[in-house]
Amino acid sequence: MNRSSAAMPKQDSETNPLLRKEKESIRPWLPILLAEDDPISRMMMKKALNNEGYEVTSAENGYQALKIFNQQEFPIIITDWIMPEMDGLELCRSIRSMTTTGYVFIMILTTNDAKEDIAIGLDAGADDYLTKPFHPLELFARLKAGSRIIALERSLRESNTRQKNHIQFIESLINTMPSPVFYKDKQGLYLGYNKACQEQILGVPAEALIGREWSKLKDDHLTEVAEVFDAEDEGLIKNSGRKTYEARIKCMDGRKHEFLFHKATFSDVSGQAAGIVGVLLDLTEKNELLRRQLLNINLARGILKQVNGAVPRKIAAAAGIFFEATVLAAPCHAEGGDHFFIKRLGETSTGQGAKTVISLKDQSGHEVGCILRSIITDLLHHDVLDRNPAIEISESMIRLNRALCGSGLFSADDFVTAITVEIDHRTLKLKYASAGHPAFLITRSDQVFFLPDTSDLQGPPLGILENAAFTEGEYQLKAGDKLIFYTDGLTEMPQKNKDKILSVQDLQKRIRKIIVKSMELSAATIGSRLLKSVAKLSGETVIAEEDGKKSTNSSADDVTIICVDILKTK
Repeated sequence: MNRSSAAMPKQDSETNPLLRKEKESIRPWLPILLAEDDPISRMMMKKALNNEGYEVTSAENGYQALKIFNQQEFPIIITDWIMPEMDGLELCRSIRSMTTTGYVFIMILTTNDAKEDIAIGLDAGADDYLTKPFHPLELFARLKAGSRIIALERSLRESNTRQKNHIQFIESLINTMPSPVFYKDKQGLYLGYNKACQEQILGVPAEALIGREWSKLKDDHLTEVAEVFDAEDEGLIKNSGRKTYEARIKCMDGRKHEFLFHKATFSDVSGQAAGIVGVLLDLTEKNELLRRQLLNINLARGILKQVNGAVPRKIAAAAGIFFEATVLAAPCHAEGGDHFFIKRLGETSTGQGAKTVISLKDQSGHEVGCILRSIITDLLHHDVLDRNPAIEISESMIRLNRALCGSGLFSADDFVTAITVEIDHRTLKLKYASAGHPAFLITRSDQVFFLPDTSDLQGPPLGILENAAFTEGEYQLKAGDKLIFYTDGLTEMPQKNKDKILSVQDLQKRIRKIIVKSMELSAATIGSRLLKSVAKLSGETVIAEEDGKKSTNSSADDVTIICVDILKTK
């Protein structure tokens, strides 16, 4: 190389304020590998770069520079074009053929500024060129531009690494999930799925299906799966929302499983729906268990009906009087806790001592145990009454409570509320005892009363205190009276939507509004209209079972109303 062509004017940051300002603005400098065969030029350039704070490693030719680079990567290489053993172009090509940790910015030095030579240098892999002789300011400015390129590439590389690590973490997290998960773009091309989805449903490695529409594959199993997986996707993408549905899919074990699909859209950087992610919950075992449990529940309810018998529609009393009973029941759960019975006691040929007992109870909780406790409670209650037909109603409640507390079948959190009444067939005298149960209502002509009407006649729920005492009350009935018994599901119905609980006085007012239009309404009609009125107030749909039609109850508790008319034979 011609030494004169490499001469650089003496410039450093101590004598040139522009260089000092430039130096301070771009520290810290990146290490540089300098390849220059002329020792004077190499020394002068290295000194100038050192004065600017650069760490410079120098080499006499391209071959030596490549050997140094193989031992230690440099982010910036400055190389002369013409050198012995290996020139600058060959060095560029060698560096570009290597896999490096980060981007390497290569500046080539040349005495020729012909456009053809510049194009050859850039095509060999150089990023920039500098024509000799050059001013230090130009060299430093170009190095600063190269540093920005390297910093940008490093930032992008680190961002890509973080994103890749994040994606790997998410994929690893998804793969640990026992439930099948899949995700696809808005065109319906599948982007991936987890190990559970592959092993339980698809049976095909992810790489075989990613980027493809399964519905277009010539595979009967995958076509069937795609039909279920793709259900309602078009509307979901359009509305950017969520969708839940149940479907049956044939799985790798050869059985059809019942899955609950939870699907939702995910967005791109602009906030637009970019695709769908789906999570499947296998409900097969749960549904089978529920079906078996439902059979057990239905069996238990059948046993309870056998224990209590059918509710008699009409019960004949003395002197042309009879009672007409109607039950309005709307459980909110299959395993509801409301239960009741109406039975005659003390039958004689003359009717002396005969009475009708009405008992309405409400077990705590809503699970299978409620029905089992209902069966035990009413079995024990029937036993107390059948063994002692003439027993006072308060004493029957005391004995029932002791039997329940001593049965060991009630846990610390279990209890049952109850209202039990008996009506003497000859005198129509009504006796009642309450165990934490809501008061019942009596209509007479245009008047509405409720009993118990004092707290001293209200005992605690059954099954809690073994030595609890119960006090009975009395009321003289007459033909034309109507009785309305109910569980707290009626008064608490507005709580869920209206944050309100009705009092017995609220029910009293509602019944008055019902009967003011017609005092000839039956107890069943009054009870039905009362239920409809409270359901409307509560924003609920509650319809009692009637004529074999199943009940409907959207509220949070079971609702039972027993309606009894005291009628005189015409």
